[in-house]
Order: sequence, then structure tokens, then C-alpha cells
Amino acid sequence: MRYRDPKCECEIEYPGAYRRWCESCRTDGPLPGSLADPEWEQRHTDPAVLRKAAARLDDDYPEQADSLRKEADRLDDALAATEH
Repeated sequence: MRYRDPKCECEIEYPGAYRRWCESCRTDGPLPGSLADPEWEQRHTDPAVLRKAAARLDDDYPEQADSLRKEADRLDDALAATEH
């Protein structure tokens, strides 16, 4: 699941694809596992990371937080199914 950090307003400058960090990412860091997270490719399928992101979104974006929790549960279920 690829999702955006709704508070991220970072910009990419070319050439070289230099990232100009927005105020939200400078103060709180990018939302874990989101496209704003520099390590999102490794982290966006980790249920713990998705739950941490959901906790940060609870107050301002409850629908997105719920969606992330559901995806984390789905990933947990898929992992449990492969372990049996």
C-alpha cells in the first residue's frame, strides 16, 4: 500500500532530485512508511510502521488512520497464514 503523508509539502528539485523538506517533515519527521519517508520502500509493508503512522493521523485524518490500521491487520493476517 502506497500512501501519502497529508501534511507533507516537500518539493523535489531537479537536476539531482534534491528534496526540499517542508515544515511538517522538518519538525515532526515524515510520516513513517509514507511516500515522504526516505525509507518507505522498506517500511510501507511493516504493520508496526503502519500502526505508528495511524497513531499520528488519528486526530487530523481519522479515515486515513483507520485505513492504515486495516492494512496493518491485513498484513498481519497474511503473515500468520504463511507461518502455518
